[in-house]
Amino acid sequence: MPEGDTIYRLADRLRRALAGQAIIEVKSAVAEIREGHLLGSTVVDVGSRGKNLLIGFSNGLTLHSHLMMHGAWHLYARGERWRMPSFRLRLALSTETTEAVCFGAPIVRLLRTDRLDADPRLRALGPDLLSDGFDAEEALRRLSADPDRPIADALLDQHAVAGIGNVLKSEILFLAKLDPRTKVGAIEAAALRGVLDVAREVITRTVARGRGGRFVLPGRVTRVTSQSMLGRGGELWVYERRGERCLACATPIEMIRQADARSTYFCPACQRG
Repeated sequence: MPEGDTIYRLADRLRRALAGQAIIEVKSAVAEIREGHLLGSTVVDVGSRGKNLLIGFSNGLTLHSHLMMHGAWHLYARGERWRMPSFRLRLALSTETTEAVCFGAPIVRLLRTDRLDADPRLRALGPDLLSDGFDAEEALRRLSADPDRPIADALLDQHAVAGIGNVLKSEILFLAKLDPRTKVGAIEAAALRGVLDVAREVITRTVARGRGGRFVLPGRVTRVTSQSMLGRGGELWVYERRGERCLACATPIEMIRQADARSTYFCPACQRG
């Protein structure tokens, strides 16, 4: 499932292609969305909230989509052949030059823009790590609400903090030197705040911009060091490196299954804390 940084970067691509452009054609396979809902309106903004993508229109409506495991948004030149089969279409929005196509997303719906904050699904989200107004105190309160939950499972709870997925979870806990099986209630407040600090640093680095407004990193890279943007030997510290040697201490990386059988990768030597 795309994580918060991936959706943020997707929103950036769609914003560059669609913002300020009028929608001149709509193809919908979503029963609740008809052509007339969006035809003739102008895209005013594209943004993200955690793993949720939001496209705002001049007619006071916002398109909310969540890609889950198998959804995708593609951008094409208008008239270009799609790279996915048409039976996977959920919604296609065309401007004079560009076609944005959503394939396979289980959540595609229209909301009133002025009622976004009242929507139960969006309102339930925890603080967004990529938001300028990230509320660390609220995130700590929500993470601590279930003290018996392992920290790895707590970080995946979008109602506690929005944006972390399976890859970032493993990488964040490695950088925080914390055993993923540790119960939240056993972690001191300062250490739990430290986990959030690491999470925010890691995810914001993946969307940092350099000269010309372009993203500095090519994608999700957690092994950024003072010597090299990619560190030595790869972009990730532990994720999908089961059996390989830890890049910090040479201990073999392990993998365990936690909530919903999701995989967690960690170094048993570095993450004793």
